[in-house]
Amino acid sequence: MSSSNGGSTSVRSRADAVWQRAKDTAHKEREAQSIAERAKTARLRELRLAKEAADKAAAEAESASLLVLKAAAKKRKAPKAATGA
Repeated sequence: MSSSNGGSTSVRSRADAVWQRAKDTAHKEREAQSIAERAKTARLRELRLAKEAADKAAAEAESASLLVLKAAAKKRKAPKAATGA
């Protein structure tokens, strides 16, 4: 009987070792996925912030050009009113 118990203990030890390796592998895979997800999130955040900055700059440039056009239109209208008086 003692040889039977010794054999089952050895099988149990091997099974435990296999289980531990599987757990370690799964843990490493989850950690790698987590790192990849954080990197992707950071990259997407940088892209979003850059796009928002570009959109803001474009809107400001458009607003400035509209102000210039309105000022030019006022200048063109002003002399006609002054010559008519």
